[in-house]
Amino acid sequence: MLGKIKLMNGKWEQSRLPDHELIAGYELQEKIGEGGGGFVYKAIQQSTGQFVAVKILKENLTTNELLVHRKARFELETQICAEINHPNIVRLLDKGMTSDQIPFAVFELVSGTTLKDYIMLQQGLSPQVTGQIMLQVMEALVFAHGKGIVHRDLKPHNIMVKQEGDQIDVKVLDFGIGALADDRHNLDTEASVPIHEVVGTPLYSAPEQLRGEPPTLKSDLYAWGLIFLECLTGQPVVSGHSTAVVIQEQLSSKKIQIPVSLQQHALSDLLGGVLTKDSDQRYADGAAIVRTLSAMDYDQIQPIVTPVSSGVTDFNTEINDLNWEHGQQSNKVMLLGFRIEVIAGFVPESDQRSLQSIYEERIAMCQSIAKQYGGTVCGRLAGQVLMRFD
Repeated sequence: MLGKIKLMNGKWEQSRLPDHELIAGYELQEKIGEGGGGFVYKAIQQSTGQFVAVKILKENLTTNELLVHRKARFELETQICAEINHPNIVRLLDKGMTSDQIPFAVFELVSGTTLKDYIMLQQGLSPQVTGQIMLQVMEALVFAHGKGIVHRDLKPHNIMVKQEGDQIDVKVLDFGIGALADDRHNLDTEASVPIHEVVGTPLYSAPEQLRGEPPTLKSDLYAWGLIFLECLTGQPVVSGHSTAVVIQEQLSSKKIQIPVSLQQHALSDLLGGVLTKDSDQRYADGAAIVRTLSAMDYDQIQPIVTPVSSGVTDFNTEINDLNWEHGQQSNKVMLLGFRIEVIAGFVPESDQRSLQSIYEERIAMCQSIAKQYGGTVCGRLAGQVLMRFD
């Protein structure tokens, strides 16, 4: 059965109803969203007649092992969402299994548009509107962080904006790959996430997240800072024609640039503090950020929207399309060799580091990415590195 044509994440898409899932007590109306791990449908809760959002785990995964991992993560999502009750976070209403024994979760249906579409439709936001939106997002994060919950996939696609006149209401969605920062649960254990999956969306992922390190509250603040700048400029801060290029940008030592027009404003120090790539040096006090934003004078900031670059690729992923599945036969081995050359004429004059230090940094970055996908360094010889994937 066909649904409606509607704008989703900046694209016009045909929504479709599922062919086989039946959920007792709910009547599915149309598909309103889709991510790497599940479909989201608008539905009617038959007992109350109210509209809700039903998220159903994707079943068409490549291996039973991956399906088990995704089911475990889906179950953990509902546990995490059940702990959160905040006006700026979407509420979990129900959960269960479809007639085909596929997990589903029911959330309040949030009206409005995603922040991604809102930015695109407005062609960038004013400092005043940006401040109003991002203050509410930070209040949501502070509440979740107070319970030890890390979102890990904060991005404009997971933030809903509803505007009525001058009033703007914000809801943070999709704690589907969220994690608990304490020892009660650990999404990065073998029982819940394959080691060769990258959690999050590279455009908004903190460097330590891309390196596969345990989740921290600071990782969410890094993503929050990138989204803040995207609201002001109208385009993602990190750009690239491929996921690999984006990851390289995030893992490099190059600082996130704060627009010149902000550098004499208090907002510059705040954004610079959360966008530091070294997590040990990154600002971490979300409650203090809320106080600072609440007292901030945005009238002193000039709009700084910049034209969208054709070089920006929008990677809207939940786990992301870089993950792959190991073969079922244990005797299959893949070897990957790479070599990096640093040419003096292409190093910016402003970079005073030695060519050797730049070379070693790039080698370490490539090895870090490969290790994240289960690779092992076999050795280095004459500037070449050999990686093994079992």
